[in-house]
Parts: sequence; C-alpha cells; structure tokens
Amino acid sequence: MSTLDLAFSTPRIAEQVLQCPPCEELDSDSDHVPMITPIETLVPQQAERTAQPQWRKADWEKVRECLKHRVEGLNQGHLNDPSEWDAKTLPSTRCILPT
Repeated sequence: MSTLDLAFSTPRIAEQVLQCPPCEELDSDSDHVPMITPIETLVPQQAERTAQPQWRKADWEKVRECLKHRVEGLNQGHLNDPSEWDAKTLPSTRCILPT
C-alpha cells in the first residue's frame, strides 16, 4: 500500500483550505503523518436552461399542416427591391415563430 507524500494546490484552492490537522488514527508505521485537508467548495448555480427545440421528435406532418394554413394569407408576389423584402420578412417570421 502506498500513501501520498505531498499535496499540491493552486493559490486559489489554497485559500479554500479549511484546516489541515494531522490524523493520528490513520497513522501507520511510516515516518509520514497523515493529514486531513478539507477544502471549501462552492458549486455555482447554473442558470435555468431555456427549452430547446426537439427537432427529431417533431411531428413534421403537423408542422407542415400548421404552416400551410398560416402562410396562405401571405402575399407570395415577386419582390423587386430590398425594401419589399424587408416588408415581407416580418409577417413571414411572425407566421413561423409560434410553430
């Protein structure tokens, strides 16, 4: 059986050492004294995850049917310049997003 002779730490972790007492009950016939070194650890709380689309689980027939009814009212005419494109983008986006 082998025991650890040394402990290494970063300066930041060293600041988190709560204590470092010898542990006599773990002592063996070695010339080394076992030490217990508890370290303060704070696990940061993770932000709530926002729901992500489950593309593989989507009922694509239902999505297509839903979109088909929504886009029927959109004017599908030819776009001649960028301002017409911009004017058409917002209604199209509003149509698709709730799906």
